Amino acid sequence: MTSASYISIQETGMRRVVRLFALLTAVAIFAWSTGTPAVAQQVDIPAETVDAAVAAATDAGLSDAQSEAIRSILEQIERQPGALWSAAGAIHDELGTTGTLAYARALQTDNLEARTDRRMERRQANRGRQGDRPGPADRLSQVVDLTEEQQSEVDEIHSAYRERMRDLRAEDAGRPSMETREEMRSLREEMRAEIRSVLTDEQIQEIEEQRATRRSEQEARREEAMAVRDDVLGLSADQKAQLDTIRARHREARQAAREEGERVRRPMARRAAGRAEVAAILDDDQEAVFTLYHALRGTIGVQGMGRGDGPGPRGPRGANGR
Repeated sequence: MTSASYISIQETGMRRVVRLFALLTAVAIFAWSTGTPAVAQQVDIPAETVDAAVAAATDAGLSDAQSEAIRSILEQIERQPGALWSAAGAIHDELGTTGTLAYARALQTDNLEARTDRRMERRQANRGRQGDRPGPADRLSQVVDLTEEQQSEVDEIHSAYRERMRDLRAEDAGRPSMETREEMRSLREEMRAEIRSVLTDEQIQEIEEQRATRRSEQEARREEAMAVRDDVLGLSADQKAQLDTIRARHREARQAAREEGERVRRPMARRAAGRAEVAAILDDDQEAVFTLYHALRGTIGVQGMGRGDGPGPRGPRGANGR
């Protein structure tokens, strides 16, 4: 074999080694990328919802370019805690403080006008789905395994109390009185107690453990969202401390209400007062982003972005329902 032939064979072998190494590298990268879950996923916001949010920009007197910038930001929202805070901050960067406040006010006006229509649509949709809804025993079975006898007892308890509540509501013409609402609350508590009596100690413990896990996960998502909020708003240490104080006070009030057996609600007046309390701590730019964030929540909702940006999935009602 000549030296030239030997060199040629060496070069051919080296090229094969290089190609093999490149192929193995590509396979490894593909396997890693397909096996690694995405950190954030795109949110599928309905097109009509985005269109409505962009239409408010016209009502606010914004330019076509600004409207398209808003559309681009909303269409790229990701499913993760704090996503709406990030969107509000990005829109503020495009519009400035004056434009952001004008846009937020236009969104709020549209929200007020559409709220009644959405409520009526939900009621009509709920009436149409009554027959398809899973019963209380079916919902509870999603959390713990129930025997057929337990399922039958849970459904019977729920049906009996539903009739009593229906009769109680019929006694009031129009909006239920305070006395009626209090009696309804008592009936719900009695119903839950009876349902608990049907369950075993092990089932009750499993329900409580799942409930504690769900609350812990929700709190973790809420903390992540608050971290994004702090970053987007550029809060100072003093502002964070004041907001933490407000948040702790409201949390204690909710906990006290739960311990008293009251149903925790956030009527519009109380919600508005809480937001005003927070807004008083912020400067003009921060307040504009804060106002826009809540306007976006009213328009877009959470779309599965996580508890930190709004209500998350509700657990089944019944033995541990609220």
